[in-house]
Order: sequence, then structure tokens, then C-alpha cells
Amino acid sequence: MRAWMMMCIGTIAWALAGCRGASTAPVPCKQGASSAKDGGSPILVNSASGLDQAELGSVVVVGPFSGTYRMLTELIGSGGVTHTGYATASSPLGPWTKYGGNSTPASVLAPGAPGTWDDFQVAPGGDDLSFDGTTWHYYYAGRQSSAGYEVGHARSTGDFTSWTKDANNPVLLLGAKGAWDDTHIGPSGVVLVGTTYNMFYGGYDGTSWRLGFATASSPNGPWTKYSGNPVFSSASLQAAVVRYDAGGRCFHMVYSTTTALNHATSLDGINWTNDAANPWLGTQPSGCPSGGAFGDAISTFVDVGGPIYVYGHCYNLPAPPGFRGVSLTEIPGFFAADVLR
Repeated sequence: MRAWMMMCIGTIAWALAGCRGASTAPVPCKQGASSAKDGGSPILVNSASGLDQAELGSVVVVGPFSGTYRMLTELIGSGGVTHTGYATASSPLGPWTKYGGNSTPASVLAPGAPGTWDDFQVAPGGDDLSFDGTTWHYYYAGRQSSAGYEVGHARSTGDFTSWTKDANNPVLLLGAKGAWDDTHIGPSGVVLVGTTYNMFYGGYDGTSWRLGFATASSPNGPWTKYSGNPVFSSASLQAAVVRYDAGGRCFHMVYSTTTALNHATSLDGINWTNDAANPWLGTQPSGCPSGGAFGDAISTFVDVGGPIYVYGHCYNLPAPPGFRGVSLTEIPGFFAADVLR
């Protein structure tokens, strides 16, 4: 799914960050030069045959849990049929090991039965995992071959290798004809702020991608789209990932355009300020000679002891004999410690 690995927010303004009634405003969001560098791209590539023979696409990374980082992967196979796969590593830099083997990746969530709404593609979009203390919630992009992407929901109480789809899928639908999100909507990250679950998602109208969000009182939904959507747009926007710094009460977005990887911040999740130091990354990694780290889609980002790691696509075309895999951009020392969720 070439889009939206998104994040976390809630109703509006101060209430979003749990700040209703606060007597003082938070300090301005951190911005500034990122010193971004390549993190050894590609860190994982598609296999020569099997479920990801066409492409290993978007990913979502969480962790560490007992020393292990977990990655859900987009496995695009013959004819574009797409499964969700799984990989693990002891470091966000890798090396990553696919569930089932790096040359024979196995599916952990498959397309639905013929005729169902997601019988063609079941794909991660990015920061679309949420944990409620006992259960992991995975929000994915699903569709039939002739239809637009909508958002589905699956649950796991285990080790990411077994997921159960929500009987009420899809849980977030396309907008009405003529709306800004009437062609595709991308999966989103979800976070609990106060008593509200907040989902950001990408919407596409056949011409451009923009950012919106929806809210619910339960991770199971139902979801209500914000009436003021979309909340962010940018020329040639390709994808965005947003995370929340609870201590700073600030939202950080890393987004890609056709020419760069950029950063924006917001105190309320609705009004965004581009970083004056943009672009954060304007040169493709040497390990991705056909691009992908920006200009296509970013998948997710995590902060580990201060550095930020941004995962995206990484191409060496044509594939085969080249590859379609995962890029990694490292932004060292941007935060003093782990602050994002």
C-alpha cells in the first residue's frame, strides 16, 4: 500500500493531547536540522519467488519487546495479490528475519475469500498498530482488485503470527463521490489519548493525497471522521507518518514528496507547521538506485534512545534481477530519549 502510515490523534485542539483546561501552553515543538543519513538501505528485500516475488512493500515497526523488534510487511506476489507478512530483529537496523524464511516468507494475514471486500490485497500502511494492554489491533488497507482501498481491522493476542479479522470490516469507508477521500483511503496509526482512540489516514481523490483523521471510543470502532478533514496537504504529497510526544504534547510528522523527506509539527494535530530546516533528506540512499526512500512512500518511524529511524521503500529496478525492498533513514540524536508513541 503506497500511502499512509499514520498516527495518533483525537477530537480537537487541547482536548486532543489531553490538555483541556490546561493553564499553560506547551513549549514549541522541537524542529531543526536532522543530520539524516542512510541506515544501510536496503535492510530487507523481496524474495525471488513466493508471496513477495513482486515486491516487499510498506512495513510497520514496533518494539523492542523482550529485546525484539517486530515488523509487519506487505508481501506483493504474482498478479498483485497482497498478504501481510512478519519479520523480527534485535535492532531497528536489522538484520531482519522474515517469518517463514527470507526466501520463503509466510503470510500472517491473508486476503479474504473470493467475493469479500478484501479478497485481493491486505496490506500494512505504516504506523497502524495499537496495543490496549492485552490485544494488538492492526488496521490495514484492504480491497478487491476493481475497488479502492478501505481500512480493515484485525486482532492478535499472540506473537503477531495469528490475526483474527473484525466481523464488522471494513471499519473506515471511502468518502462519498466527489469527496477528498473518495478513491482510496490508507491505513492509519491509532493511539489512545485520554478516553478517545484517534486514527489518522490518507485520503486520495484520484489526483492528490491528503491527511485526515477519525475518532472512536473503542479500538474496535465505530469510527467517526473529523468534520474538518483534510487537516494537512502539501504539493506532491506521497505519504505521511505521524507520532505523538506525550511529554511535549506535540505531534511530529515525517512525510514524503516526490523530491524529499520532510518534517512538520503540530500542537493539536490539526494545524501544522513545516520545519524550517526542511528537507530532512533530499538525496536517495546509494543502496536504492531507483529511489523509494522518498518520492514514493514512507512506512513508519520509531525513536530508539533518541535517534529516529524512518522506514520506506527501496528500489533497484527492474526487479528481477533487481529488488523492491525496504529503506532505512537514520536521524541521530534528534530527541534526548525515547519520547514518541
